[in-house]
Amino acid sequence: MKKYLISLDKDSQRRALFFKQDQTQDFQVFSAINTMQKDWEELAQAFNLAAFKSHYGREVTKGEIGCTLSHLGLYALIAQDQDIADQEYCLICEDDALFHADFHSTLASLMQVENQADLILVGQSKIADFTDWELEINYPIFAGLAKKIGQTGFKVAYPYKNYFAGTVAYLIKKSAANKILALGGIDNSPPQPFGQLPRKRRERNVQRSPSLHPLAGEVPKAEGGSPTG
Repeated sequence: MKKYLISLDKDSQRRALFFKQDQTQDFQVFSAINTMQKDWEELAQAFNLAAFKSHYGREVTKGEIGCTLSHLGLYALIAQDQDIADQEYCLICEDDALFHADFHSTLASLMQVENQADLILVGQSKIADFTDWELEINYPIFAGLAKKIGQTGFKVAYPYKNYFAGTVAYLIKKSAANKILALGGIDNSPPQPFGQLPRKRRERNVQRSPSLHPLAGEVPKAEGGSPTG
């Protein structure tokens, strides 16, 4: 499995913290797109500002645009890689990802579980710790339908509605990366407006499945520096 770390070139401290964690040497760094110094007219050429506001009921931030375009840029890289099979998962992490002690062993067990999901969320943003029980309340999942991941203490399940998990750590199939690029009218070319993708088309074409509890969280911002994007 290919593993990627999305990080702004300037955030060397974040990368240093990430690579201090065990079994991270095989992550390939992907340079995130820094949008913070760009003006809004330029950003509007790459991101549909009006569609975002219509969908979420608020203005998008420059950091969110940078995050979106960075992940799409990595999808294009994955789509072009002939060494990655269409149904093969890739692991994508952001540079503030903090792994659970059992992250890698559980990930290996997860890959042995039959799973049709295009995208598996293995991380959760904005959590206090890995045993944050609030997650069991907020996760839109029927606990009785969750599937145990091997002999680990973790489970995986399909959500019954959209929810916010962030993009700190997730698995995505190459075929799913291609689907998302196609929905945005992108054919392995520079990212186009992601904010305009119809919500129902995203839900219908890409199946998402979160793991319970999360295997990765975020390093506190005071330790990690500025957010990606």
